[in-house]
Amino acid sequence: MIPHGPEQERSDIRVHVCIEARQIYIFSREAAIEIVQEKMGSGAKGFPVYTGDIKTAFGYPVPWEEIRDIIEIPFPDSIPEYELAITASTSEKGRYAEDIWVQMSEEDGQEIYKKLIEKGIVSANISPRKVDDIKLQKSGIDTEIRIPEFTAQVKCDYRGGSKEHGGTGNLFIQIFECNPYEQH
Repeated sequence: MIPHGPEQERSDIRVHVCIEARQIYIFSREAAIEIVQEKMGSGAKGFPVYTGDIKTAFGYPVPWEEIRDIIEIPFPDSIPEYELAITASTSEKGRYAEDIWVQMSEEDGQEIYKKLIEKGIVSANISPRKVDDIKLQKSGIDTEIRIPEFTAQVKCDYRGGSKEHGGTGNLFIQIFECNPYEQH
C-alpha cells in the first residue's frame, strides 16, 4: 500500500459518484484533507477495501454531512440504474464514475458551476485581457475573458452517499491504495 489520498492529489475538487444512492457529492480537496487529519488526529479507525482477495485501498468512512461545504446532486434520469456491478474492477468503477461525472457536467454544468462558486469551492474571478491584435480588433474582439479552470478527482463510492437515497450515509476517503496490476 502506498499513500494515495487528498494530500497526494493535485486536484481542486473531489467528486464522489455514489452508484446505489444515485447521487454525486462534490467538495474541495482542502475539505477532504481537513477531515482526514481530523480522523487521524482523533485516533479514528480506518478500514481496508478489497477487490476480490486483494486489499486495494485503506481509508475512512466519513458521514457526508460532516464534510465542509459539500454539494449533493442527484443523478439525472438520463443515467440508467445499476449498469455497474459491485464486483467490477476498480478500473471499471473509475471509468464508470468519470463517465457519469462528465455526462452530468455536460447536461447541467452551469448549475454545478454556480453551486461550486456559491460554496466558495472554485473562484468566480474572471480575468479580462485587452486584445492588442489589430486583426482581432477589426473582427470585433476587444477583450478576452478567461474563466478559472479547475480540476477534479473522481471517485466511484459505490455504496456511499445519503441513507435517505439508499447509501451508507458515508463517503469513503481513501488515504492508501494498492494497484498491483497498474490499472488506471
